[in-house]
Amino acid sequence: MQSYQANSVSVHDPDEYLASDAKGDSQRYQDIMNAYVALKELKAAGKVNSIGVGAKNWQVIARICQDIQPDWIMIANSMTVHSHPKDLLGFIKRMKFQGSM
Repeated sequence: MQSYQANSVSVHDPDEYLASDAKGDSQRYQDIMNAYVALKELKAAGKVNSIGVGAKNWQVIARICQDIQPDWIMIANSMTVHSHPKDLLGFIKRMKFQGSM
C-alpha cells in the first residue's frame, strides 16, 4: 500500500476556530499563526508544495493574509453571482496581484 503525501496544506476553517468560545480571540489567532509556522517548516523541508488558507468568512482570510503570504486561498460561501461585496472583490484583486490566486 502506498502512503499518501499532502501537496497543499492549510489550517482548516480558522474562521470557525476564531468564533469559538474556547479562548480569547488573540490567543486563538496566535494558535492559528503558530500552526502556519509549522506549515512553513514543512514547506521549507520540501514535505509540502504549497500553503493556503480557506474559510467561509473572507474577512478572516484577509486578516490571516496580513500576517502570512499564502500560495493559495479558498473563499467558501462568501461570493456568488448574486452577492459579491465590493470589499471582497477588492481583496480578491489584491490576492491575485500577490500571486495567491
